[in-house]
Amino acid sequence: MTNLCHYIATSLFIFVWCTGNAVAQQEAYIYPKTADYRANKPIKSQLVVERRTKGSILMSGGSDYKIFHLMDEQLNKKLKKEYFLVMQNDYLFVNCIFMGNKWYGLSFYRNDDYIFFVGGSSSLLNSNERMGSSGLLFSGLAGADAAMARYNYVIDLRNKSTHFVEPEYMKSIFGETELYERYKKEKNPYLTEVVLQYLNEHYNRK
Repeated sequence: MTNLCHYIATSLFIFVWCTGNAVAQQEAYIYPKTADYRANKPIKSQLVVERRTKGSILMSGGSDYKIFHLMDEQLNKKLKKEYFLVMQNDYLFVNCIFMGNKWYGLSFYRNDDYIFFVGGSSSLLNSNERMGSSGLLFSGLAGADAAMARYNYVIDLRNKSTHFVEPEYMKSIFGETELYERYKKEKNPYLTEVVLQYLNEHYNRK
């Protein structure tokens, strides 16, 4: 009887574990390089996209999403340090390793020319931006919570470059227009929702 109970308990554990992982690991599309994304030539896979906890970010830094395969360690190495973009359920994730950070940031706006996304501190920021813009972005995070500070970035797909999103850069997208004048006069033009609002207004005019 004891052996039977043990067998049933073990079987249930395996069933629950497999079911949980089957749900977590979903169809995804990997774009190793910018050119693969523009040509729409992904590598199809099954991946886990996991939102990192605050504790994990505070302990080891990095951006908000960990992406991995449950069994393929070779693929995981490439997801960490080589592959550029991952799409799952129409959400696009950008590998921040190329900005001197780690793990993935979520895109909040994209079109044929640009990918806007949120990520942690990076080599693209100067010391003033690290101290100032993070506070403007998310309620004055500082000190031990600096790892939680988030910044907006943009990938220019045309010239394969990545930039920190700030008013001076956005002039190259909006031009010297009435819309740009309104944007740069916003109380906090670094906020993701503010950037998104003006991007939608700009591109919906066309």
